[in-house]
Amino acid sequence: MLRRAGTVFFALTVVGYAAFLVSGVRSGITLDQVMATFGAGGVYDSPIKQQLGTIPGVTTLTQVGIASVVVSSLLLAHSPQRRDWLRLAAVLGMALPRAFLLTERLAILELVVPVIVVFAMHRSGTPRGRRAVSAVPVLFAPFVLAIFAAFEYSRSWVFFRETSNATFAQFAVERLIGYYATSLNNGSLEIAYNRYPGRLPHDTLGAFWTAPGVDEVRLYERLTGHDNVAFYTDILVQHGTPEFNNSSGLAAPFVDFGVAGGLVYLLLCGIAVGLLYRAFRESRPLGLLVYPVIFIGVVELPRYLAWSQGRVFPAFLAVAVLAWLLTRAARRAPAPPARGPARTPEPIGGLP
Repeated sequence: MLRRAGTVFFALTVVGYAAFLVSGVRSGITLDQVMATFGAGGVYDSPIKQQLGTIPGVTTLTQVGIASVVVSSLLLAHSPQRRDWLRLAAVLGMALPRAFLLTERLAILELVVPVIVVFAMHRSGTPRGRRAVSAVPVLFAPFVLAIFAAFEYSRSWVFFRETSNATFAQFAVERLIGYYATSLNNGSLEIAYNRYPGRLPHDTLGAFWTAPGVDEVRLYERLTGHDNVAFYTDILVQHGTPEFNNSSGLAAPFVDFGVAGGLVYLLLCGIAVGLLYRAFRESRPLGLLVYPVIFIGVVELPRYLAWSQGRVFPAFLAVAVLAWLLTRAARRAPAPPARGPARTPEPIGGLP
């Protein structure tokens, strides 16, 4: 069932990227425009991002790629096959041009992080593997910096190199630190200023407000009388820097629900993550499939409330449905005949 689901998830991901390709052709994007993004003007001088539209509900299927890499990683950890490697590489390969041309570095990290989570837990099944896994955070930090710097070269360095005395390496490090520092600062600004009569929770329900159909009719603006995104931009213009517009995921619950509500929200999230981690270690379907996805939100929480965003919802939906099907199938399966004394199931290190 897991292999069949992997085929379905991969096919849906391909459909999503094919829709982007069709949209690009229909909007008149040429190969010369794509090549021009590597020039002096970078991606921000290119009209591609503005030209390339979306097909609501179809291009969104690219996000099923997260579910696809989770399934491929689990299959590779259990019994590696060539097709699983090819699917994993194909999904990562399709995400690269999207991440570059649409300035979505997160499109790469949200695929890489779940893969690392699965293989790290698989390797931790032995003492030697646990020692190797303990070094992953140290090794992952330079990897993140390298990915960030590679994309930043054509994003902001093409402009700042004319006025900055710093080397590119120094610029990239300061820019990365700045993203997280300003996110926390912006979150504080939101807590202080993002209030207006009739305000409804926004960031913690982002998947709903940006869903196909809901976003097109601007439902949030109709219900509250305010454009929350424009209101937030005004706050940055007055008190911060619009260039650094990420708000902190840590602040979002307090902005939406107040101090008491924010604490309850984060407490419930912590309990849910803890239970999923336990299920992951015990090789239960819900944990194996959902925890690698939820871990994206754990590492991005200072900068981004990933759990509630529309870009992650298709992956959550896909892996949750698959986990339910696997659990139901396991309950209906006949018990194997007894062969000697019962043994305690191995943890995920053995992937029973």
